[in-house]
Amino acid sequence: MKNKSDSDIIRFMKLLRNDNINAINYSEVKETKLIRTSDYGVTVKGNWREQLIIMKHIPNDLKYQGNEALREFVQRLTKINHPNILKFLGDSIDFETKSQFLVLEYSGNRNLHDYLSENKNLKWSQKIKISKDIACGLEYLHNIKIVHRNLNTKTIFMNNEKVQILNPVFLELNTDTSSSALLQEGILIFTDPELLSDPNSQFKKSSDIYSLGMVMRSISCGNPPFENHTNKTTLLLSLNDIHENPINDTSHIYLDLSLKCRKLNSKERPSAQDVYAQLAQLETTLQNSKNIDEQKPNGEIFVL
Repeated sequence: MKNKSDSDIIRFMKLLRNDNINAINYSEVKETKLIRTSDYGVTVKGNWREQLIIMKHIPNDLKYQGNEALREFVQRLTKINHPNILKFLGDSIDFETKSQFLVLEYSGNRNLHDYLSENKNLKWSQKIKISKDIACGLEYLHNIKIVHRNLNTKTIFMNNEKVQILNPVFLELNTDTSSSALLQEGILIFTDPELLSDPNSQFKKSSDIYSLGMVMRSISCGNPPFENHTNKTTLLLSLNDIHENPINDTSHIYLDLSLKCRKLNSKERPSAQDVYAQLAQLETTLQNSKNIDEQKPNGEIFVL
């Protein structure tokens, strides 16, 4: 099948301009660097007007569905607007190679997985804030009826104190969600066991909550749980025989909330709204306790 002509691309650009989608001049993108190549396209990072960006090549199978299908996809990207989710900035076209890109803001090179590996001594105030911000972004998605489907420590990014989840619509451009691919990327451990045990199961909000619980578990101990498991069967066996060993300074309330999110029965898991509310309350309680402790001559330790 032949590539799109310049006239096809221009027609598509006009459609997006009618939808008020920002056009990013490809010649203005500097310091470009290829960060991923797969069967599903090319991902490039760069700098646009002193802002870090990530550019995802639009795969041919989406382009060949026609301008309206591609337009609908872009509109879905635009719909998501929240400070804890990487923002869609617009589209960019390299006319020399006839390549079309979708552009997101980029928080830098560190995802949460790397951040936790590099910061083994985070304070509980930091751990709770990170968890709360993730829950806030997830609550927003669920409120607008979007299931993330791939929440894990590698799709959450850290930029100083800012926590942002990768836009879930953007993730649809990577279509390999097989168990082997997920395992290879260390993602399988964040997947709802109901999805692993029943191939006919569908992703739902409670699936995201399970993933959130595993992310919280990773934050509390500094590394992903069950990271040494090499296949789906042994992982499922471990989940059914799970025994939590709290770290000495682990907040009991935080741990209990994480466990509720990871209930094997999806109907028993809390909503994203509940998780966010409890983490926000926990953050407030911890801050109030800190203020009280600072006024005490002995500096008593607060244990949740």
